[in-house]
Amino acid sequence: MKLTKIFLTLFISILGLQPFCIAAVDNNGQTSDQYCVMIAVGANNPSIITPRFVQSTASPLGTVMATQSRFSIQIQTTLPLRRTKLAGTYIRIYQMGYGSPAYTIDCKYSPDVYFLNKTIVFFIQNPSWTLGATYYISMTDGVATADQYCGVEAGGISNSVYWRFTIWNSAVSSTTTPSTTTSTATTHTVTTR
Repeated sequence: MKLTKIFLTLFISILGLQPFCIAAVDNNGQTSDQYCVMIAVGANNPSIITPRFVQSTASPLGTVMATQSRFSIQIQTTLPLRRTKLAGTYIRIYQMGYGSPAYTIDCKYSPDVYFLNKTIVFFIQNPSWTLGATYYISMTDGVATADQYCGVEAGGISNSVYWRFTIWNSAVSSTTTPSTTTSTATTHTVTTR
């Protein structure tokens, strides 16, 4: 059996979903069944962008409460998102200074991941954060798919400074004001002639 490499040159003028069909031909001219695939020409990979605060949702950056369980991040894409079909796609939350993730969410199977238009929303069930600790969020490539053709996968986040938050610790932080001492005024009577 001889294997042949196939080279395909696509021109930008044929944007969209393009069929590509092949069939094997043996030395006697016998052909196999034809197999076709669709190639998405000109589809862009939706990239994850810096988290934006969305009214009535928690997209935490900075200091958050120890009960924080909802997170969201918008994806820069022109199409709505849908759940990925790829295995091995994860959202991970790491505590700074530790190599293993504190929380891992499987984006293909977890019911704690939702896709609302161009936003990924995910939840940590019963979080047990370390007070005063700083955490960061990473995402593998393909955590979400643009609802286009076979699905263009989103890029990932691996930088530990990209999306950070710190759990508020009331023992270290304070919102009280220092007490002040007040004194009563002393009056003197001066008699003049």
